[in-house]
Amino acid sequence: MKFLKYIGLIILVFCISCEKTKIQDPNVVIILLDDLGYGDFQSFNPNGKINTSNINNISNDGLILTNAHVTSSVCTPSRYSLLTGRYNWRSKLKNGVLTGVSGPLIEKDRSTLADLFKKNDYQTGFIGKWHLGWKWGKVDNDIDFGSGWNKSDFENIDFSVPIENGPNSNGFDYSFGFSGSLDMAPYVYVENSYPTMIPTKTTVDRGEYTWWREGPTSDDFVHVETTPLLFEKSLNFIKSRDKEKPFFLYLALPSPHTPILPTKQWINKSKLNPYADFVLQIDNLIGRLNSLLIDEHIDENTILIISSDNGCSPEANFKLLAEKGHDPSYIFRGHKADIFEGGTRVPLIVKWPKKIQKKSISNKLVSLVDFYSTFAEILGLNLGENEGEDSFSLVPIFENSNSLGSRSSLVTSEKDYLLEFNSTESFYTEREKLDVGESQGYNWMAVYVGNNIGKLYKNLQDKVSLNETEMMGKFFLVTDPIENMSWKMTGESKKIGQYTCYKATYEKEVTERVFSFGSQNQNQNNMETKTVEVSAWFTPEIPISNGPGLYQGLPGLILEVNDGRTTILCTKIVLNPDEKSKIKQPKKGKTISNTDFVALQDQKRQEAREMWQRGQRRGSWR
Repeated sequence: MKFLKYIGLIILVFCISCEKTKIQDPNVVIILLDDLGYGDFQSFNPNGKINTSNINNISNDGLILTNAHVTSSVCTPSRYSLLTGRYNWRSKLKNGVLTGVSGPLIEKDRSTLADLFKKNDYQTGFIGKWHLGWKWGKVDNDIDFGSGWNKSDFENIDFSVPIENGPNSNGFDYSFGFSGSLDMAPYVYVENSYPTMIPTKTTVDRGEYTWWREGPTSDDFVHVETTPLLFEKSLNFIKSRDKEKPFFLYLALPSPHTPILPTKQWINKSKLNPYADFVLQIDNLIGRLNSLLIDEHIDENTILIISSDNGCSPEANFKLLAEKGHDPSYIFRGHKADIFEGGTRVPLIVKWPKKIQKKSISNKLVSLVDFYSTFAEILGLNLGENEGEDSFSLVPIFENSNSLGSRSSLVTSEKDYLLEFNSTESFYTEREKLDVGESQGYNWMAVYVGNNIGKLYKNLQDKVSLNETEMMGKFFLVTDPIENMSWKMTGESKKIGQYTCYKATYEKEVTERVFSFGSQNQNQNNMETKTVEVSAWFTPEIPISNGPGLYQGLPGLILEVNDGRTTILCTKIVLNPDEKSKIKQPKKGKTISNTDFVALQDQKRQEAREMWQRGQRRGSWR
């Protein structure tokens, strides 16, 4: 059923594309910053203390999207989504990021943004931080590289032979860059699949802002010069382009990610700290690139896109910046590697003078994964059924910033759940494998941001729920009365699989504690209360007043539900199975009320916050 739903979405995109006349092929430049916070550009944060004057001017000349998100709060997965138009959890990488020796993440024969442009005879270029894996040459083909976190992991790389499955294998005519982040060895530039130099030395830096891991380094790889060099390569790509063709340039910056290395002339320019100095330098370099587009008389029909791969890292020193009145996350809690919006909401600027009105603003939900369908529509291309599955076109918003847009939700991860039920009881839990045998109940595709559901038992007759969940290595049985939900019927209907479903909504108040590791101007005792609309689709054809999670109370089984943060969709139903299972209450852990459990969570979060403030903050997500 999930497959059919996605096909329906893709066919809709086909229809929209066919109804529109093809737009004259524009040049396209995507500048993706690394670890830049939503609040670091003044056009998004009016209280920001970093004078990003060039970005401000570009923003005024185009469209700013204030509700733009990445699909993950760390580097590799969000970059995968941008290039493929697919949610990152569809890839083989299920957590963390790749390293400098990781193999290719983009699947063989997977189409990328660059491939779309090549179909339309574009000149395509990649410059910068790849971080999507490629295949290094090996000294000994029988020896694996290792994880990439240890010095010995680089000993088997043969830097004298070309890499495989890198940018040039994924649609780019020209490429110049490096494999991982600027703090991940090996520190070697690769141009058009060939290392530019063989590393002859080992470098490391352990400075507070400037640190990078120990590893092989070539003589032409100077960390502090990398960001300016990538811009010079980008300017040369534009100047030396084939004037008879449109071009696509993907400039994937490694900055202001660690190592935080403003060049000498930019040190102390911000009067804040080195991170702010670095952002100022990048602002200047982006201004130079924008000026070149104007000088070349191609800016009118060039789409210039500026964004970030995730939120700002704590390495920027949130505490010091807060003392000087600047918050990289603006009003949003959290930062890089968080599930909160400080980790996933990013600034997004689109300048296209030929089509986009100056000083346009949109607050509609969008994602960087949407670039794929956007450019397919602009280029007049139809997408295949396994191509850009999760991407929605932004063209309606480009044409009218007040457009409602196409996206109503954004999925950041996927879990598979099983609901077993009878007339009065149910048991809801995450499945370890997708290929479990047929059982009484149905499978779920679910995305959670917030409290974890472990093994959830509900008794509708007694109106009580029992959730067996884990926190910091300890198990708890969280008890809570079942909420009486005041559903309102909307009169809408649709098919989910073979079942006719009807829509119902209800509003509930949600009180959340405002908490952030990094932002010191947010008090951990602040509470935020807001009203959330929950929408559900239920089928009277299965007359069970139940559903996934804590949702129930409708005259039929709930097959889909969305509360603004979580989307749960039924993908398979098995009624009256041959092997009937008995629904049992979970019993593992200390029994505790939901109120007391929330208080305990707050206590543990505060302890973690204090630990972070003591300097225990460097984790594997870097």
